[in-house]
Amino acid sequence: MVSMRASLARGKGTGETTGVDMQPTECPLPSTLGGRMDTKYCPKCSRNLPLGSFGKDRSTKSGLGAYCRTCRIDLARARYWKNAEAMRELERHRSRKKRYGITEFEYRELLDQQGKVCAICGKSSELNRDGALHIDHNHETGKIRGLLCYQCNTGLGSFKDSINLLGQAIEYLRVERRS
Repeated sequence: MVSMRASLARGKGTGETTGVDMQPTECPLPSTLGGRMDTKYCPKCSRNLPLGSFGKDRSTKSGLGAYCRTCRIDLARARYWKNAEAMRELERHRSRKKRYGITEFEYRELLDQQGKVCAICGKSSELNRDGALHIDHNHETGKIRGLLCYQCNTGLGSFKDSINLLGQAIEYLRVERRS
């Protein structure tokens, strides 16, 4: 590797020297100094650690991340908790898109069509435990039926979306009331 001074002494990319007689010098590499590259410095914890303590990163010259795994995890946790609500909301959007094929805009549109209440019991979405209504869908076709509160959604799930089972449950409650 040619040093910076030797490259400055050259003409404008022609490879000719400018008359200054400079010998190109090599940049000393750890191998020429007798050392081996079996450790790396982590700037966060200020320690030299074995290379196995660092994650892979193809964008760096060494192919390793700047921080050791422990410090990288600590930094990620701090970043998450600094923006916890935004991170949860982002994950909610991603999950809706992946599981149901519905964008945030489509979800909001459906929520507005339902008056921001559960399609079964009419409970407001603000009263729900996470402030959002759950997407109810047909498990066979994947078609979205509506938005439900947590209790109604798990209730339908407990009855396996079976009209027969729900009918039997209704009949059971009617018999119970008569006695």
